[in-house]
Amino acid sequence: MPAFVLEPEGVFQCFPTLPYFQRMHSVELPMDGKRTYELTYILTGVLSEAQIKEDVQKINEFIEGAGGTLIDVYEWGARRMAYPIEKKRNGYYVNLYFSAPTSLVPRLERALTIDDHVLRYLTLALDKHMLTYFEARRKSGPGVPKEL
Repeated sequence: MPAFVLEPEGVFQCFPTLPYFQRMHSVELPMDGKRTYELTYILTGVLSEAQIKEDVQKINEFIEGAGGTLIDVYEWGARRMAYPIEKKRNGYYVNLYFSAPTSLVPRLERALTIDDHVLRYLTLALDKHMLTYFEARRKSGPGVPKEL
């Protein structure tokens, strides 16, 4: 479908029509209303090991306390970042997969934004293709993905 559509009245419409948009971007939720998410976040590298474990535990408890279920938690550890964030070159990377109601994600992202120890985060909602890949990788064995 072209980016601009000429309507019969001669008005340009820059977005696809609503039914087309809904067909292309609709996601069916499971019966329990939960979706599977991947969350990767970077903690500041100046924290002690005890503080890192405390922060990781706090985020995990936040997810579980809001009705989510942790599937896997991968602590990738301290790594040098490609570019400085807040004048810091090192960070502690954590990647986790969880299942949660859709209402949890905005609250979780708000909590991560407020937390001074979290430098960056990225939350992805897994679609059926990503879930297939995740399950296949999970069966191959635990640990850091082979791409890293």
